[in-house]
Amino acid sequence: MFAVKQDRLDKSIGQVLQDLTIAFLAPLDFIADGLRLYKVFRWVQDVRLRNATIREMYRLNDDYLDDMGIKRRDIRPIVDAMMKRLRERRHQSRCF
Repeated sequence: MFAVKQDRLDKSIGQVLQDLTIAFLAPLDFIADGLRLYKVFRWVQDVRLRNATIREMYRLNDDYLDDMGIKRRDIRPIVDAMMKRLRERRHQSRCF
């Protein structure tokens, strides 16, 4: 029988897994960048955030909304303005 140093074996297995991951993800990253898939994923994320925010604000009762100075009919325009500011901030941080 031969002795195996477990810590060296773990490191080598970890390195192999890392190399395989890089080998498989590098072409996918190139393809995704070429197709601008990150924009699609960002849009999906924004839509989910927008819908969740609207849903949460509609769950508030009228007293809470009055305390914030918001009418129920103003929820969607307010959330849309919030999302617009978020996108503008994101765009400005990429430009600089």
